[in-house]
Amino acid sequence: LLGYFNWFRFGSVFETGRGLSAHNPVDWVPVTSSLFWRNLYGILIGYGKGLMLFCPAVIFGFLMWRPFHRKHRSVSQIFLTMILSVVIVISSYQYWHGGFSHGPRYLLMVIPFMLIPSALWIKEKIEIKNNRLKIGLFAGTLGVSVIQQLYFCIGEFFSFYHILKWTYINKGIDLFLNDRIYLDWRFSPLHQLLTFERGPYLLRNLPVSNQVLWLCLSLIMVTVLILLLFHTVKTLPTEKKTSRK
Repeated sequence: LLGYFNWFRFGSVFETGRGLSAHNPVDWVPVTSSLFWRNLYGILIGYGKGLMLFCPAVIFGFLMWRPFHRKHRSVSQIFLTMILSVVIVISSYQYWHGGFSHGPRYLLMVIPFMLIPSALWIKEKIEIKNNRLKIGLFAGTLGVSVIQQLYFCIGEFFSFYHILKWTYINKGIDLFLNDRIYLDWRFSPLHQLLTFERGPYLLRNLPVSNQVLWLCLSLIMVTVLILLLFHTVKTLPTEKKTSRK
């Protein structure tokens, strides 16, 4: 249906309309070129856009992929084929970074599928094996992920990148040369986003810094998570021990 829509509007199933703009040409790089591998590095572990850095929860999903593959081999193969296909296509695209945005936005559609193995793993630990240590490990991983995403929500990416761009243009430095703005640690939002503008409009009038706001909201979220963890562990059924004669 999407292909038909593209054909009906633009005369080609592969034309989305973006290629018609002279300011945003759709250019590709060969898989065998060094640019492809640089782009692949950028969308996976790059300081400005790396999926593993901006959404580390997918790492937990990859760690749980082996047991998921053993139990659901065909589904696992479909997921892997889909994920690898998207990663290869985006790495071949000249504008792999997706511009001024939070992380690699072109990989957003595959993130839920990367998390499914970890979701099935924790479901098994809670319902079958009742392993409290691993439940705590999962809760810790969840807590870190939530606090990190809260950090990204308090800051504002669009103004962050524009301020960087204007600052260095005035110094005669082109941050877009070789995608420096998305690959160089010095321009990464991972460690300086909160020193710029605040994102949520309803929180802008609070008389505290972004760092203090992040700390306070993080403490609230961690407290709620700990209470939920204790409630979950308390309500888990205890395993019955069978005696041998």
